[in-house]
Amino acid sequence: MNWHLAIKFLHITAVIMLIGGVFARQLIRGVAKKSGDIKLVASLTQIVRRLDTTMIIPGSNAALVLGIPLRSSRKFRYSVSCNAHPQTGCWYPIFC
Repeated sequence: MNWHLAIKFLHITAVIMLIGGVFARQLIRGVAKKSGDIKLVASLTQIVRRLDTTMIIPGSNAALVLGIPLRSSRKFRYSVSCNAHPQTGCWYPIFC
């Protein structure tokens, strides 16, 4: 396995960790919003804090740090024209 595939695997794992943490945080915050019990809200807030410090912040940092070398290792060209790509018909310059 070359270094590009290893970094790509770690980058995808970090993004999954980040998205999973954000999704779980929003679910917990929704439960806390509907709850009227202050003790339950306090305990759910602690869980959200732990999610932030163990999944979301490290996942975000790792995705950024691992994504930069992935981007620089690929020789992508970005076109900023408003016209569609002539061969693919793609309107979004990033995906062409």
